[in-house]
Amino acid sequence: MPTFLPVYALSHLASGCRTILDFGCGLGHSSFVMNRLAPDAQVVCADYSFTSLYLAKRFLVPNSPC
Repeated sequence: MPTFLPVYALSHLASGCRTILDFGCGLGHSSFVMNRLAPDAQVVCADYSFTSLYLAKRFLVPNSPC
């Protein structure tokens, strides 16, 4: 995914956050990384595509609200 690389480079900013909004999460690749790097934070996924949100919730970030 082309948007994954900037998120990975800026992921150090997520440490110490309590809630992270991934607006336009797509399939949830960035949400997965944020969930791994900041395990105590709640990652909230938002996207216009129901199918993408379903796949993100089902496979990549099952414990996050979508």
